[in-house]
Amino acid sequence: MKKTLLITTALICSLSLMGAGCDNSNPTEPNNTNTETESTDALNACNLLTKTIAADYLGTVDEPTLRDTAGVVSTCSYSNPDTFDAITLLVRRSQGDAEAATVNANAKAESKNLSGVDAEDVSGLGDGAYWAGGNLNQLNVFRGEDWLILTAFKDDFSKEKAIELMQRILQN
Repeated sequence: MKKTLLITTALICSLSLMGAGCDNSNPTEPNNTNTETESTDALNACNLLTKTIAADYLGTVDEPTLRDTAGVVSTCSYSNPDTFDAITLLVRRSQGDAEAATVNANAKAESKNLSGVDAEDVSGLGDGAYWAGGNLNQLNVFRGEDWLILTAFKDDFSKEKAIELMQRILQN
């Protein structure tokens, strides 16, 4: 299971296009350089994927693992210690509307190369969303300058379940 988690994490990181990276450091203070359209909220994926949401889906969960890369990428993961099921939300923040539009277009275009299947548009979530099935099984949502990627390692994780979970996440 851990090997699958590492491979999927690597795939998620590879999707974090245009200079964003992943590391294994402890959470750091976000780098908030204010622009006209940039969100002033600190980037913290665990503020979106809460322990309540994770526990409602997985059952008993450990405390979250939070990774932050200079306020550009934040990843929050929860796991069930009994079943090893897990759920992860990666949030990648762009530095403005132009970069966000480029990231969104590039991510969707690259999705088939990573997943092995065409991306499926999903309506009603954020400013745009798609399901990357195949090898990835992840829901990608674009909301303002943030790109949210939801992945779970559980037998019943489907496009429908991901949409249901993302609707709750977007309420935070």
